Amino acid sequence: MKHIRKFFQQHPKLASAMNLIVTLFGIFIFPFLFMKNVQGIVLGGLIALLIINVLGVQWRSAKTVKSHTE
Repeated sequence: MKHIRKFFQQHPKLASAMNLIVTLFGIFIFPFLFMKNVQGIVLGGLIALLIINVLGVQWRSAKTVKSHTE
């Protein structure tokens, strides 16, 4: 698991794309295929959240933000 997290930390654009794909799958595809009600949407969201946290794919900025301190 550490290798996957490290890989996604080094590739923030790929991590953001993977986050989007997992979220869309969890919220739209999973309920459409398995449970066609509100419980399916909630369960799909929880599954997506679990996968996102296990893989470590978080929304990150592709560029580093520098603060302006004077």
